[in-house]
Amino acid sequence: MPQSPKKIYTHIIESTEKPTGVGEPPVPPFIPALCNALYQLKGKRIYELPVNEALA
Repeated sequence: MPQSPKKIYTHIIESTEKPTGVGEPPVPPFIPALCNALYQLKGKRIYELPVNEALA
């Protein structure tokens, strides 16, 4: 990503709130991307998980 800044500064602020995540969750968008890639490879749409049948 050549457009991204060369230096990124992170500030962690102390709080009494319950801990939560930092940044974007990477996992949820992974499954649709995988299913689209398998569709391009195999030509079969995947509508249910797990993805066992499409890999055969």
